[in-house]
Amino acid sequence: PTTPPTPAATRADANARAHRNTIETPGAAPVRRLFGCILGTILVVAGCLFASAAWAATDCPCSSGEVTVDGRARSYRVCAPEGIDIQLPVLMYLHDKGKSSQRACRTTDWHRLGSEASFITVYLQGCDADGSACDGAKRYFWNDEAVDTGSANDDVAYVRAVLTEVVAGHEVDPTRVYAVGVGQGANMASLLACRATDLFAAVAPINGAAKFSTCATDGNLSLFPVNGDQDKAMPWSGCCNKRARDPRTGKYVAGCEDLPVCDRDSAWSPPVLGGYHPVAAALGYDDLPGLEGIAERVCSVITGPFAPLPCPQEVDLDQGSCYGVEDCALGSEPGRSEVLGLKLTNGRQSWNQLEDVVDLKRYLWARLSTALKQPLAPVCDDAVADVYATPVAAAEAMSPGTILRCAPLPPLSAEELARTLKWGAPGVEVLTGVSRTLVSYRTSLVPGEPAVGSAVIVLPDEPAPGPLPAIVAGHGTAGVADACAPSKTGGISLALAWAGVGYPAVMPDYAGLGTEGIQPTASLTAVARSQLDGARALINATPAGLLDGRVVLTGHSQGGAGAIVAQGLAQSYAPELDLSAVVAFGAIYDLTHPLMSARYPNSNISGAGGVLRAIAAAGVYSATAVVRGEDAAAGVFQPAIRDFTVNAINGSCALEMVGLLGCATDPAQTLCTVSGYVPPATVGQMFTAETVSGFAACLGGPGICTDENRAIVELTNRAIPLDREGADMLLLAGIYDFVVPAVNVACSLETIEQSFGLQPDVCVSSNGHFDVAQAQTAYQMEWVKAKLAGEDPPPCPETLTLPACPFWR
Repeated sequence: PTTPPTPAATRADANARAHRNTIETPGAAPVRRLFGCILGTILVVAGCLFASAAWAATDCPCSSGEVTVDGRARSYRVCAPEGIDIQLPVLMYLHDKGKSSQRACRTTDWHRLGSEASFITVYLQGCDADGSACDGAKRYFWNDEAVDTGSANDDVAYVRAVLTEVVAGHEVDPTRVYAVGVGQGANMASLLACRATDLFAAVAPINGAAKFSTCATDGNLSLFPVNGDQDKAMPWSGCCNKRARDPRTGKYVAGCEDLPVCDRDSAWSPPVLGGYHPVAAALGYDDLPGLEGIAERVCSVITGPFAPLPCPQEVDLDQGSCYGVEDCALGSEPGRSEVLGLKLTNGRQSWNQLEDVVDLKRYLWARLSTALKQPLAPVCDDAVADVYATPVAAAEAMSPGTILRCAPLPPLSAEELARTLKWGAPGVEVLTGVSRTLVSYRTSLVPGEPAVGSAVIVLPDEPAPGPLPAIVAGHGTAGVADACAPSKTGGISLALAWAGVGYPAVMPDYAGLGTEGIQPTASLTAVARSQLDGARALINATPAGLLDGRVVLTGHSQGGAGAIVAQGLAQSYAPELDLSAVVAFGAIYDLTHPLMSARYPNSNISGAGGVLRAIAAAGVYSATAVVRGEDAAAGVFQPAIRDFTVNAINGSCALEMVGLLGCATDPAQTLCTVSGYVPPATVGQMFTAETVSGFAACLGGPGICTDENRAIVELTNRAIPLDREGADMLLLAGIYDFVVPAVNVACSLETIEQSFGLQPDVCVSSNGHFDVAQAQTAYQMEWVKAKLAGEDPPPCPETLTLPACPFWR
């Protein structure tokens, strides 16, 4: 790469080009050469034609790359400056509809500025308009979620996959990744700002409009739109066709007769930032213009190594004007969130036409390069009670994993931590003290609907050599009452143990446990989302450079089963996370629906010392409360046991609830006698006939499946397909586990192997259900470290084996 020019040299060169009112671009150069030929001799003409033909035949100099998304090969091109051993920014360019990555490379020449300014350039490429072909097509398009898009391709996943490959092959600065798109590529750039907000520091949509409605960003992104006022395909005033539908409502748009007609491939487009741009609105800029009341400003002269040409400068004050709510000048400090647009007078549709008005690449790079994806380490000044009291409304506009509130907790020295883990994780050699913070973060119980979870984030004072994976420690069933949240009771040994050996860790409480709402204890998908979003929260709270993007989920009982389900959900729910390992203590993967026993009212629920009774009661009650409300949830129980059961669920934690509902020992026996409560032994004795038949109807039985019962059945469905190419798994079973017997683990293993072709590692120990996690924490650490290093895992501490599964043999 060449040495960046001085500010004075840059401005002088910029002014000279501005006076010529033309830009030296690859697309314009052959045209000028060809015109020169016409004025020369025949020999000169021949020479010039040969030169133009040679230029046209020259391929893009950037390397070709390929990724596979949804089983389909997708190509891209990448150019990186040579001889630089520091982390570089990345600029990802999205072509207009009908174009290609190669043509974008030829006509925009971003890679040349990349060589000069030291950034990596990536030219992305769409697919056929209907999504049927992604390579070898004549014209390429994007699925920008517009109502007029014929493609179902996941282009957001494609961009994520390309960036992953670029990061693997180059030194990339993750805080400086940018997207620039023109035309339909601009629509796609705006979509990335909403669907991949975790990746980009800023996006610049050029002559485009966001044709989707909802957007949730982390507030850590800037938007720099550019629009030419003479663009006929995407007019400044907006446009629509006869079949235009509003992408926000899906309804036909009234008043189209007052707007220009869009080109035939477009649906309705609002005025530029047309009173509504989902990215700007999500960033809090709700008053962005429309055409009335717009505060157009003349941009000030911008200085700096890559100062843009006039925006405008003295040369032509009508050349361009900024719109938005910020000053036009670059700030002295890198911005975290800024919205600032550029309107170009006489600017038309194509990239080259816009560059005839202004040196657009230098203008955009001056803007983009000031934006950083700053780590969102929370400011921990909230009270603990306020963290638990975070309203769900605070999460509505946030992306999953965004930290909403944060409170400091007392740190632990290495000595204090060693004493804590002496019984909680024997055999773990504590190497460092830890800091602890309590956070609330955005997650979901029901897909697409916001919920709030709480978690304890534990960071080591002296991290292990890194970068490191993020560790998520999932707890077993704690109960439904808010007081049972492990962050309140202190049951976070798994997270503390990992942090004590130098690894950043988080222990989520799961949404609704300790926070607003109620945790549906039978919903493993809700547990899985809480765990994956907990990983996102940990990444947001961890200093830059400490984590490497890999995630390890490790959990006991309910937390272990949720981690297995997360292995199947991760690729679709959190594709940016590199889920690398899953460890499950005393947990199984079972395709059978947990409410299936509703079809058999005589099914026994008194097993495992009354644990199954408590699990059934809490599971049905809490799932019903999520769908119907807590007042209606009490009605699922038989009248004779209703009050006692509901009070036991809402007033006690898991083990105490087991004792109460089983009338096991005093004082539970006395309470049962006084209340007239007799422990139910079957499904029919615990739940009303209406409840049982309602669920049965949604699970293949007779009767009518109502919407509410269907919602409860869907909420508690755990038959999530596992990812054949996903994370490695370790199942840790206790031979004396009477809650999750070893034979059940054997059947679970058979299910995973036979149904999905996965081969989990298994380790069987002489432990019971409630001590298997503590006893095997040290071993699972060694297993995880070996797997992440690509090495063979250590042998199990004991040589016990699983019994045969009677249902598979």
